[in-house]
Amino acid sequence: MADEKIQSKPITTEDPSLGITLHPVTEGEYLASILNYSDKEILPVLAVRESFEITECLYGDPAKIPACDGAIIRLKKR
Repeated sequence: MADEKIQSKPITTEDPSLGITLHPVTEGEYLASILNYSDKEILPVLAVRESFEITECLYGDPAKIPACDGAIIRLKKR
C-alpha cells in the first residue's frame, strides 16, 4: 500500500539522504522542497511523474544539492 501512495506523488527519489515535502499552491500546482540531510553533496536522481513538470526553481539547484542544504522547485500538472 505504501508503494502505491509514494508512486502517486508528483516527484520522488530513492535516495535515503534526501527528503521531499510537497506544499500545494493551487489545484495541480505544488512547491516541493528537496532537503539533503547528509554531510555530503548529492547529485539527486529525481523522478517526476509524466503528468507533472518542473516549471521553476526558487532556491538552490535541484541537480546538485550541497551538504545540509536543499532546493525549492515549482511543479505544475501538464
